[in-house]
Amino acid sequence: MSNTGTIIYSGFYDVPLAFVVRHKGSQFLFLREFDDDLDDYPDVYRVFALPNLTDDEVKQSWRDIEHKAVKAFGEVLVKDVEFDPSKRREISTKLLEGFLAG
Repeated sequence: MSNTGTIIYSGFYDVPLAFVVRHKGSQFLFLREFDDDLDDYPDVYRVFALPNLTDDEVKQSWRDIEHKAVKAFGEVLVKDVEFDPSKRREISTKLLEGFLAG
């Protein structure tokens, strides 16, 4: 996969439940949480911009990481995120370019 960003993720159920990726000086959080009404995980990630936290800060703050966001971008379908084959190391940055342009 060309043009990729390395992810730090927390939790895994088919794909990461939450992950952070850096791209072109920005840091993005992708988050999906269990939905009691669905009795499952949603098929969307909520996407946020973070204030360039260190890797240690990211790993220590999963419980409240979305509260550290400086901007909310909305939602993207999980199927639109292009993961590496393991779904645990990196994503294509193509999707991130849209957030940077908007």
